[in-house]
Amino acid sequence: MPLLVADPSSREGDFARDAALVDRVRAGDAAAFEAIFRHYGRRLLDFAYHCAGSADDAEDAVQAVFTRLWIGREHWELRGSLAGYLMLATRNMVRDRIKHERVVQRRRAATQRERTHGGSTVAASDEDFDAEETAVAIRQAVETLPPQRRAVCTLRWGYGLSYAEIAARLNLAEKTVSRHLGLAYKELRQRIPHLPLLG
Repeated sequence: MPLLVADPSSREGDFARDAALVDRVRAGDAAAFEAIFRHYGRRLLDFAYHCAGSADDAEDAVQAVFTRLWIGREHWELRGSLAGYLMLATRNMVRDRIKHERVVQRRRAATQRERTHGGSTVAASDEDFDAEETAVAIRQAVETLPPQRRAVCTLRWGYGLSYAEIAARLNLAEKTVSRHLGLAYKELRQRIPHLPLLG
């Protein structure tokens, strides 16, 4: 029985097809973006489920990956295979979401401990309400920012990524990331009284 060997020309054809699709997406072609999602979406969902262990978390992660891609499409540069790029982006997104959820759980546990060990329940509830109200106001304000600035702020303040990680994810210079965050903070400070310091 003859061995099945991958045809190198077929692989080159896949790279050429994917590179052409990425070029079209960068130009704002929604049909090309949809074609990428249809071709790779199922595989990425399976991979994300393997990493996250939850169908809902897997779906959220893949959706977030494609949302970020579309927001930052003008600066998308493909190095290597599209499949490899998407798998890495999905793995990183799952990891970031898990890390974020752990931070949230630790904060909840710390708040619960404070309430249990003699803290004022009323005072704690008022503080929680104020903090949540401010967090909602920040999220709403961030949603009104220009797309790329919104993506930078979400990755920094929503997922706690470093400037370097954001720069790599969105194909930006770290100085550009810093500039976007500075401008966003200045704009948010005008809208939200007592805005906390955001890193």
